[in-house]
Order: sequence, then C-alpha cells, then structure tokens
Amino acid sequence: MKWYVIFIYTFLVFSSFAQDTARSWVIVLDPGHGGKDPGALGTVLKEKEVVLSIALKLKKYLQTMPNTTVLLTREKDISVPLAERANYANKHHANLFVSLHCNASKNKQVKGVEVYVMGMSKMDENLEVAIKENSVVTLEDNYETTYGGIDPNSTEAYIIFSHLQNLYLKKSLQLASRINRSLVDQLHFKDRGVHQAPFFVLWKTTMPSVLVEIGYISNKEDEKLLTSDSFQNEIALAIYKALVDYRKEIEKEEITPTRTDQAKNTKSSVLYKVQFASSTKPFDTNSKKFKSLAPISYEKQGKYYVYFSGEFTSKEEAVKHKNFVVSKGYKDAIVVSRKK
Repeated sequence: MKWYVIFIYTFLVFSSFAQDTARSWVIVLDPGHGGKDPGALGTVLKEKEVVLSIALKLKKYLQTMPNTTVLLTREKDISVPLAERANYANKHHANLFVSLHCNASKNKQVKGVEVYVMGMSKMDENLEVAIKENSVVTLEDNYETTYGGIDPNSTEAYIIFSHLQNLYLKKSLQLASRINRSLVDQLHFKDRGVHQAPFFVLWKTTMPSVLVEIGYISNKEDEKLLTSDSFQNEIALAIYKALVDYRKEIEKEEITPTRTDQAKNTKSSVLYKVQFASSTKPFDTNSKKFKSLAPISYEKQGKYYVYFSGEFTSKEEAVKHKNFVVSKGYKDAIVVSRKK
C-alpha cells in the first residue's frame, strides 16, 4: 500500500509540475563523506553509507521531474574533497546544491533533523557542527592552500569567514525551510530548525545551497529509523516533495505577468539591474576591468557594498545582460528589480 501511495503522489506531482515548468534545471546532490572518511558512526551504521543510499533514492525521484538533470558528487564509496564538490556544482551550472549528512553527538539523547545554509548568523551556536563536518579536509593533500589557510579545528580561524556575503542566502533559506518542514511534517523527525554556519562544502557554491543533517546516527531511535531501507525511501520522497515545491515557487516568481496591449504602452515603474558583486570595502567602478559592465551602480546593504551592472525596464533585456555579465567571469550574477 505504501508504495502504491508513493507512486500516485509522484504521478500527480509530475503531471501538475509538467504544466508549470519550462526551463531546464540542474540539481546536484552531494552524499557527504565517503572512502577513507566514514563520517559519523552509529552502533551499526556509517554516515557515508546512509547518505549515499538516500541520495541514490532521491535521484530516482528527481529524475521524474521534467527538464531536470540530476547529478551526484559521488555514486560510490570514494573520497571527494569538499572544494571539489562545490566546484563540480559550479562547473555544471547547477540551480541547486543539496549536501546530505547525518549528525552525531556525545549526548545520545539528542535526535532530530536540522538544515544549514552558508552564513555567519549566530555562528558560535552552530560552529561545533561546522567544525565537525569541515575537519575531514585534514585528510586532503594541501588542504591549507585549498581552504585559504583556515584551520578547520580552530574557532579563531573562522574569523576569515566574517567578510563573506552569500548572494544566494535568501533562496538558500527558502530551500532549507522547505526541506526541514517536509522532513518534520512527513516523517515526524524532531525539529531542530534551520541555521547558518560556515561549512566549507557550501563556501564556494554559486547557487542556492543547503546542508541537511538527517537525524542523529548517535541516537538509537534515529539510527533504527535510518537503518530501514523503506524509511530511507520516505526520507528521499520528503526531500523530493520539498524540492518540487521550491522549484515551483521560484519559477512562479520569475514568470513575467501577461500584460494587455494597454499595459504594454504604459511606462514601467520597475528597473531591472544585474547584481554581480559584493564587498565589505568599496571599489573603483571607473576601473578599466569594469568598463564593459557600465553603467555600474551600488547600494550599501549593512556593512556590504553590493554592485549592479546596467539598468533596464524590460526583464528580458536584463536577463540577456546577465548572460553577458556571466560570460565576463561573474558566474553568480543575478537579475534584481528596483522601483523607480
């Protein structure tokens, strides 16, 4: 009966989704750890095995979505450096990056699901989890160079992250909230919330990215659930539902409303710009290297200077310009709107 219900749900979602989506998406799934790095260890389970199993199941669901390419950073028990996982997603111009993990704690009573995005809000509260996940880089050759000299086991070293601005933070939080809510509502995991923390695997991704901690492998109740192949399938289905809903939400936001001929003749009250960079310090917009991006404007957002290229009344023209900006090396460029 359970599999029958899952099939019906997938069919219905596929049918309705096919009517709403047109453009292609690339989704990269990242099963954490692997090879010589087992990840968290339970009584009988290894994190690297659980998350790979869930990722392969999730891939099958996602492949039912139209216009969708699903890629995995690993499909077998191999070691993949954290930086290479992000680079893989960037190279394939992914729309989403989802890193799958299981958590562990010295306190065996701790259980539940939590989802993280790259960020520094309340860093002290979440740093322990980040340090644990980041410490795997010490198994990599030349990790000091790859990760900018950061010691993954030193809390003081994370101060370097304080200048980072995640241009996809808002969308990452949207995605994280949907995944967290789906796992809690569908599978009744204890809700441990959505958080920000400095994860190396999310650091250099140029798309909305999340890290999902699916249960505590150190807790006997969570481990028992994670041992079940059918429950792993339900986890994959819950995440799949969240990704479908997120994609529909994002594509709905991107659709330009149909206008009447009269409205077409009305001067737009919205300007579109291409956001291409942010910095804690202002830079010279008259520099030769920015000549092709003129006119350039900027806004002060908190302690960050956010820079924009061009001004357009048509979103279509702004999208064309964004593609040009991307070709100039600013691969995380996005179109934003501002009222005149």
